[in-house]
Amino acid sequence: RELLKAQDAVPSNRRVITVVTATIRANTESVYVNGAIQAVGAGLDYAISGNTITFSYDIEDGDSIYITYIKN
Repeated sequence: RELLKAQDAVPSNRRVITVVTATIRANTESVYVNGAIQAVGAGLDYAISGNTITFSYDIEDGDSIYITYIKN
């Protein structure tokens, strides 16, 4: 489990977060925002391309975002 965003840190693009600590093996990630698992796919909570996660909504100041994944 890796913390991608603490409550006090907001990315400059409020919809995009990039994992920089490792390479994510395709289709192994689980993304959690404030403890709730997010659904991947077009029209759902987020999409992923490589190590870049794009949310379908703005990330808020108080949000905590965690990801679990298998390293490539």
